[in-house]
Amino acid sequence: MVRSEFVSLPGLALVWTQLMSPVTTKLGTGTVQEAPPTFPSRDCSVEVVMGDGGKLGEAVELTVTVSNHGHLLRTLDGRVEGHIVRYCGVAVRGFMSMQFSGVVAPGQSASVSVPMEAKQYARHLVEQCMMQFFVAVKARETGQLFLKVHHYQPQLPSVEVSCEECPVTVGKVTRVKLSFRNILARSLSRLLFLVQAQGLCPQRELAYRRMVLPGGVAKVEFPVRAESPGTYYILASLHCDQLTDIHGWTRITVVPSTPRK
Repeated sequence: MVRSEFVSLPGLALVWTQLMSPVTTKLGTGTVQEAPPTFPSRDCSVEVVMGDGGKLGEAVELTVTVSNHGHLLRTLDGRVEGHIVRYCGVAVRGFMSMQFSGVVAPGQSASVSVPMEAKQYARHLVEQCMMQFFVAVKARETGQLFLKVHHYQPQLPSVEVSCEECPVTVGKVTRVKLSFRNILARSLSRLLFLVQAQGLCPQRELAYRRMVLPGGVAKVEFPVRAESPGTYYILASLHCDQLTDIHGWTRITVVPSTPRK
């Protein structure tokens, strides 16, 4: 589905078209590619900004700002493409494409906002992926070309780890509780929790066999017995068919038992 709109902004009139259907991009394997250079221009500049700290499952917004530092009008044509990429630099697939054009008055700046709902990108992301945006802007009068690359990784959900009581007395059994809230727009299935607590208990694998609907919570718990006093860290990881390498941790203190008088 293609949607076209007319946007009127101070100093800039824009007509942009957003392609809602994802496209597929194939690149060869290799190391992380360096960002293409930005060619110098006497009177224009381009800046790409995206807010940090958004959680996976929330809407995000990319902003492209074009500034005209000269004394003449500048007509600009631009394009924004979004891809899901792995940390090694290999593109997995494209999920959005948008074109824009407009005129920037002398001494003025104008911004193009590109909002993206979670349903556009979340289904492509796992722990080892992030979003890469390629922005190209060209000034018609001078032929100057501006290329920008922006990377963005939303905050991933986490596994909440808690103990029934803390501190714990040596020799006493306490229960460790794990919970995970599904913030994605799709259901999760075949969840597996991996737990490590060196010195406190052997590594465990806890399966959660029920489907976790959007907004639902998966909870599991298990007992541990502390044999020696000290401070221990309990690490938990979640893996499933749709998401992987989601982590959480907590700290538990074990104190000596009080001697009887």
